[in-house]
Amino acid sequence: MDGTTHLTRLVRRLERFAPLPAADRHAILALPVQIERIGRGRRLIDEGQQDHALLQLHSGYACRYGLLSDGQRQITGVYVAGDLIGLRSGDVPAASQTVSTLSDADVAKIPHAAIMDLAEDRVAIARALWNETILDANAACDWIVSLGRRDARGRVLALLQDLTIRSREAGLTIRDSLMLPLTQEEIGDATGLTSVHVNRTLMALQAEGMIDRIGRRVTLLTGRAAAASPALSA
Repeated sequence: MDGTTHLTRLVRRLERFAPLPAADRHAILALPVQIERIGRGRRLIDEGQQDHALLQLHSGYACRYGLLSDGQRQITGVYVAGDLIGLRSGDVPAASQTVSTLSDADVAKIPHAAIMDLAEDRVAIARALWNETILDANAACDWIVSLGRRDARGRVLALLQDLTIRSREAGLTIRDSLMLPLTQEEIGDATGLTSVHVNRTLMALQAEGMIDRIGRRVTLLTGRAAAASPALSA
C-alpha cells in the first residue's frame, strides 16, 4: 500500500469535521509520509518530546498515559484505527503524555511542520484539525467524569462500550463483538482499578448478562449494557 493510499485515509478523517475543497485534498495527498509496522508495547511518542511527527493509526490500537512518581500508570485515552495522534502546535510543542501501542499497528507518520504549513495556508484544513482537537478534548473530559463518578462496574462497562463503538466505526468488530486489545492490567490502568478487581468486575458483568466473554473476545449484550451504563451527556 503506497503513501497516497494512506493519505487518502487522512483526507477522509479530516472531512468528518469540515468539508475540504478539491485543492485542499490534493495538497494533503502530496504530503510526505512514512509508513511503519510497529509491534505491541512500543512507544510512539514520549512525554516531553518536541520533535515527534503527526501520526495516524491505520490498524490496531494504541493508548496515551501518564506516569506518577511511584511508577503507577494512568491510561487517559485509547486510540483505534483512523485516529490522529500527537497533534501539536509550535506554541505548545512538547507532548504532555506518552503514547504506546496496545497491539501490532500500522502507523502513518507525517512531519508536523508539513501539516502545520497547510493549516496556515488553508482555512478548511485548519478548521478540520481544530475540530479534531475539540473531539479529543471532549473524550478526555468524558474519561475524567467516568473515573470520578462511576463505580468499578460502571467504569469497566463504559470503557468496553466506548471501545466497541469506535472499533465498530473503524471496521474492527463483528457486530458488538470485540477482540479486546487491553490486558486486565491495562484495563486497570485505564479505570483506576487493580487487575484483580478488573477480573472480578468482568466476571460480575458476565454473570449479570451485560457481556459475553470467551477468552479476549468480549460481546456487549447491548440493551442491558446500555441501560446499566448510560452514555455521558454531550
